[in-house]
Amino acid sequence: SVERAVLRDTLTGCVKMLVEAATLHDPRVGQIIDSIRVNVCLLAKGLHVEDWRFGLAGNLCLVGRMVMGMQKDFAAMGEADLTACAERGAAVIKMVPRLAPIAEIVRRQREPGPLPAGAEWPTADKIVVAARVVRFAVDFERALQSRGGNRSQAIEDLTASPVKYDATLIDVAKAVLASPPGASDAAPVARELPIANLCEGMTVQADVAALDGNLVFAKGQLLTGVAIDRARALMDIGVVSGTVRVLCPADAAARPAA
Repeated sequence: SVERAVLRDTLTGCVKMLVEAATLHDPRVGQIIDSIRVNVCLLAKGLHVEDWRFGLAGNLCLVGRMVMGMQKDFAAMGEADLTACAERGAAVIKMVPRLAPIAEIVRRQREPGPLPAGAEWPTADKIVVAARVVRFAVDFERALQSRGGNRSQAIEDLTASPVKYDATLIDVAKAVLASPPGASDAAPVARELPIANLCEGMTVQADVAALDGNLVFAKGQLLTGVAIDRARALMDIGVVSGTVRVLCPADAAARPAA
């Protein structure tokens, strides 16, 4: 129905706004959020519990960093930081009534414990499952960074961790997270482009800072329209200039550079 489509688009807009705000607050976190979201969805699929709330919770699990004004590197966040981030983020997400289930997942994401028993989980149990999955995905991303991107070693680190993850979740992670997801058949192309020629979907290959030292783009960041518009606005007032090293998807690489 029209009403349902409007509601869906409104929720999508709210989520996109929160994610963009978190990325603008700290450009380094954009690529991390995207990676967590992808891995949450892979884990959920591996558990045969595909549910719209899982991906949204993965997208919004670090919104609390923005709310708290946190500048600490993601890899340096301790358990107290992550717990505070979860609680503050959930409080903001809860302000959108239709996102209340997502807020509950985000709030509970640092809870340890096994998955609920049973093959088919009711709604209440799916909240717990999603929280456990988000925790694993966040901790996997932290381990991945500390291991220089070695996915198998990151999984082994979590398996040997004093924090006991559900055995089923570990088995699923070994099956679905051991290899990078969704690699395209067409290899991306490295280019160096002026800010005016950047496009959504390109991946930044080196940090770009403004004249005052503030980060404009972070290495590994997937460019969005909002991030590009912000950079162009800074360029217009002379705060940032020069070119940006990016990896372009095959279709974007065919576009002219100037």
